[in-house]
Amino acid sequence: MVDNQHTAPNGVVVTRGDPVLKYERALSAAAKAGMLVVYDSNDYTCKPSDGTGKPYGWVGYERSPIETRPDTIDTEYASGDVASIVAGGSFEIYAIMTGSTTAETVVYPGTPMADNGDGTLKVASSTDRIIAIAQEYKSVPANEDAAATARVHVLSLI
Repeated sequence: MVDNQHTAPNGVVVTRGDPVLKYERALSAAAKAGMLVVYDSNDYTCKPSDGTGKPYGWVGYERSPIETRPDTIDTEYASGDVASIVAGGSFEIYAIMTGSTTAETVVYPGTPMADNGDGTLKVASSTDRIIAIAQEYKSVPANEDAAATARVHVLSLI
């Protein structure tokens, strides 16, 4: 099969559409652009999804304040940095997908994706809340030590 993976443009996370823009405080140093977020202790702070609440948006990049925006989309925001949070559905974003420690993880265009409980996406099971739909073929090889991650182009439903 031909691998028709999209190439993420440098410095862009949202690729198509016009999401609602919110500015919040990213509290965790593990907050990278394209991660799912949930509200933290109040409505003005957020953190990467940890499986305890429903994600309401994604950590953005291109519309984040230049003073706190990391150098690249794969560099973490520092704790306390102001980050753009994009939401509203019907837009495309380069999210982060987690693979498996035991087998290769493959998604195809149209694959339903769900919250993995750590700010990343996983292939949805029949009981998961669908967060996004894959827009490209992506393969993440198995990694015995820890699940590998990869950027995947998805249509946001939140």
